[in-house]
Amino acid sequence: MDPLERAIGRFDLANKEYGPADDPLRLPWVDKVFLNPPYDDELPIWVKKAHGEYEGGNASLVVAILPVATDRAWWHQHIANRAAVVFLRGLIAFNNDGGDSTPLALVIWGATGSPLDKVEAAYPESWAVRPND
Repeated sequence: MDPLERAIGRFDLANKEYGPADDPLRLPWVDKVFLNPPYDDELPIWVKKAHGEYEGGNASLVVAILPVATDRAWWHQHIANRAAVVFLRGLIAFNNDGGDSTPLALVIWGATGSPLDKVEAAYPESWAVRPND
């Protein structure tokens, strides 16, 4: 499932696709990036990379679907007041498996105005927090 399909259109966000063999944590991310990282012990590394690529000017927009983890240091270091967060309502089903037990959010570095408005309109049941709201 592409969580942004309703808002943007399937595969219209990313300009380049990296696979597991590409080692995307070592490569630069450019322009627009969609990220669905592994939700394991390496998750903080992925979040730091996403934030860094946006803040460093390599990526103009980074959209990540992430577990809501406001109790974690990485959330406060790289997301809180640094990215827009769209808290998704309910459980999201991936590959028709019935859903995950973890609340999810779309975390968006670089989204202002129209792109963020489109995401919010596509998910009216969600709760969005914009940076420095």
